[in-house]
Amino acid sequence: MLANKVTKIVYKDGNNKVFRIDTYDVQKKVWCSDVYKNGIIVDKRCEDKINNSYKHYQKSQNKDDLLLMDEKVLDKQNNVVDKQYIYKADGELKTISSKTNFY
Repeated sequence: MLANKVTKIVYKDGNNKVFRIDTYDVQKKVWCSDVYKNGIIVDKRCEDKINNSYKHYQKSQNKDDLLLMDEKVLDKQNNVVDKQYIYKADGELKTISSKTNFY
């Protein structure tokens, strides 16, 4: 039964260290790709097929968590809403710029 199936692909370098893990949740229809550096996740990208969205996160230099850098969402008219998140040097959110690409 595939209802609760999560597929995981682990990528390792020549020294057998993980540098990327891709996961796909069949039930939620979400694909994520996590990039690691020295065992710490530094970049995460997720595509949600049910909600028609894409999100990109990066590790903050001053915090341990991942910050949302940009996201794309399809609106009800199938236009792409593209948001960019800009942070201050201390990792606090400074501004959000948004544009809509009409199709």
